[in-house]
Amino acid sequence: MSERIYFKNVAERILVTDKRFVVKETTYPIRQISSVAAHKELHKNSRVLLAHPKVQLVTGGLVGGSIILGLLGNVIDALGELAGILFVASIFTFLLTIILRWTIEYHLYSVTIDVASGRAQAYVSNDPHLIYKITKAIEHALIST
Repeated sequence: MSERIYFKNVAERILVTDKRFVVKETTYPIRQISSVAAHKELHKNSRVLLAHPKVQLVTGGLVGGSIILGLLGNVIDALGELAGILFVASIFTFLLTIILRWTIEYHLYSVTIDVASGRAQAYVSNDPHLIYKITKAIEHALIST
């Protein structure tokens, strides 16, 4: 008998059918899942924060900009006061980068399932719509069994 597919995301390697919930290499039989929930958590951890592509772009641009401004200021030292302004601007940009790394708050969303062996955080993402779709698909699969 074929499986009915409720949700499939090839890029993230997620599949929800009426028989199983697959996340990357982990498979959860639908019959063993007793409940599913979506959770939202506020984070400030810079290590996780820096993994976000938008933050990498901003941080990289600010750090790169401060290095370029610093080098440019040293190269055109003949311009006198402008070199000092560029140096101060590069230090300001570097400090702003450090402040942004520690003060930006963001949310992570997760799909949590209850199985016989306990609660499992099956999938984590910064995309609330993806988490919603996965959660709804698992709910539909649970109802159909």
